[in-house]
Amino acid sequence: MKIESKGNVIVLKEVFAGVVLETIDGKQLQVCEREGGFDIKFGDGKWNRIDDETDRVVNQPKYKTSKVAPFFG
Repeated sequence: MKIESKGNVIVLKEVFAGVVLETIDGKQLQVCEREGGFDIKFGDGKWNRIDDETDRVVNQPKYKTSKVAPFFG
């Protein structure tokens, strides 16, 4: 993972291990970079994919062969 700062914004690159953003109330948003997009999960919900082809959130496809597996269960 590479970390950069642009003004008051933190930029994370090559986030294949994933990151968790957590509110003071304990709500979590999990994000992980994948080939061509991102896998995201809010709270205890399902993993979803945002990718270049759909330009929107779609149900995450099942992994056949991938360089990395989903993180945090």
